[in-house]
Amino acid sequence: MSSNSKRQIKLSKTNNMTLKVLLPCDLSTWPPVSQYLSVLASGLDSIQDAIVVFLQIHDLCNVPVLSNTPARRHDEHIFDELLTVIDRQFPPQDRERFLKKTLPCIARYAGALPQLQRSAKFNLTLASQPHKLELDRRFVASLAANAFLSTLPLRGKGLLPLGLPDLTFATLFPGLSTDFCSALRFKSFLEYFDILEEEGPCGKVSYELHVLKDKKSDNSNDITELKKEERKPLAPVFIMEEDVRPLDLTSSVETLVIRDISNLTEMNFQHPELVPLLMSFEPLLKENEWIQVDKNIISS
Repeated sequence: MSSNSKRQIKLSKTNNMTLKVLLPCDLSTWPPVSQYLSVLASGLDSIQDAIVVFLQIHDLCNVPVLSNTPARRHDEHIFDELLTVIDRQFPPQDRERFLKKTLPCIARYAGALPQLQRSAKFNLTLASQPHKLELDRRFVASLAANAFLSTLPLRGKGLLPLGLPDLTFATLFPGLSTDFCSALRFKSFLEYFDILEEEGPCGKVSYELHVLKDKKSDNSNDITELKKEERKPLAPVFIMEEDVRPLDLTSSVETLVIRDISNLTEMNFQHPELVPLLMSFEPLLKENEWIQVDKNIISS
């Protein structure tokens, strides 16, 4: 049971039919991963050097949650799209900014996960019942950073909730150099962490699963109409909804209503603070269910 391929992870139950979300810092691979994060946080001189570290982290974190789950396929070219974007599409000043400011910020937030998770109650929801998850925005930023750097463990297909996506750099940004949605999401992540580097996140983000009690209502428009007044353009980056709009860093988003979280490529998943949804909530919602995301600023 000492090898990664044979190790089976046991998850702890909580009182509300939920299980704790397994995080990379819960695994024995975290110490070497943390060392590689420190290398990225130091500010490397070339994207080629950064990708060597990306590959090391990706392979270290290729640990299935269940022993009968196959590991992710090793692919030395998995970050070629990132190389193309940074080395060929970014102007020199943006390339320097990515290597010396943005990527180090992402690595620092990823490395802070053990400290930030101590006060977090980050659980999986197993049943279609009303449930509210409230997370500190620093912890949310750390989750987004770890998803960006491919440190999140690989879940077994038979684990509940079923259908949670495997979150890695490759799945978040498929076809990065040519795909419009992936490029927008990548831009959103970079701008998000650039802002956090300057300001730091404060307050909390709540993710609440609502269930309409009237089961006779089968019309999905009922939910939209019910929450229409609350639909507003999670701060500080603009959340994309159904239509395509430029990212607007001046927009202040208070509430977002989500009907479908089953597709990573949808336009409404441009914001990094939606990553916890992809890690903990049932991807396929029923007709009488919706998720409401709110930003809560705590006054000092």
